[in-house]
Amino acid sequence: MGQIYAPGINWILLVAVVAAVLGFRSSTALGSAYGIAVTGTMLITTVLTFFVVRYAWHY
Repeated sequence: MGQIYAPGINWILLVAVVAAVLGFRSSTALGSAYGIAVTGTMLITTVLTFFVVRYAWHY
C-alpha cells in the first residue's frame, strides 16, 4: 500500500542494466564507471550548493 508499481519502467531499467553490463564487459570497468559517476554527482552537488549558499542565502 502506498507504493506505485510501473511494470514498463521496470522493463526499461532491466534493459538499461543489461546493456550497461554487456557494454562494459568487466566488473572492473563497470566499477570504474560507477566511481566516475559518483565523483561527478558529488562535484555537481557541491557546485549547486555553492550557488544556493552564495546567491539564495547571501553568505
